[in-house]
Amino acid sequence: MTVDELIIELALDDKKVDSGINRVKSSLSSFSGFVTGIGMAFGQLFGNMILGLADTIPRMFNEMKEDVRALDDISKKVNANVEDIAAWGDAIEMSGGSAKSFQNTLVSLSSDLSRLSITGKARSKPFLEALGLDPKALSAKPIMDVLQDISNAVQGMDKQTSGFALKNIGFDPDAIKFLQSGNVEG
Repeated sequence: MTVDELIIELALDDKKVDSGINRVKSSLSSFSGFVTGIGMAFGQLFGNMILGLADTIPRMFNEMKEDVRALDDISKKVNANVEDIAAWGDAIEMSGGSAKSFQNTLVSLSSDLSRLSITGKARSKPFLEALGLDPKALSAKPIMDVLQDISNAVQGMDKQTSGFALKNIGFDPDAIKFLQSGNVEG
């Protein structure tokens, strides 16, 4: 069919033209609905992601605030720099341990050394002595220096003996491994 014949046929039978136009409109409408549906699905997915982030981000900030407050409290209890405590905790976590467990041990050891300076007695005293350390001298030092001294003392020692002493001082197994590793820098 030539273009001229098509023009003549369209002019003579406009019902076919209207029918064709309606079919095209219907197809476009269906396609538009399909695209809109995809867009809505992506929109809903994107909306859900945004809502998820809206819940997650404040929760993360609240957890960070709680961690900072806890670290600040520990810092005050043991009279040590927050950054130093955090650095030790991070190093212990990187070696597989728990920063929170380390922080609890730090508070306990600091308290024990304070008791030693006042009463001459402490739960950790015989275990510090087993490491070749002078508990009375340690009780006069900043706690972060005490940690460095403990780490230095276990270097070259039998791991079983030093591990037993460190465990009884209050260190968890991962902190013990870290202290025994020699990767502690002051």
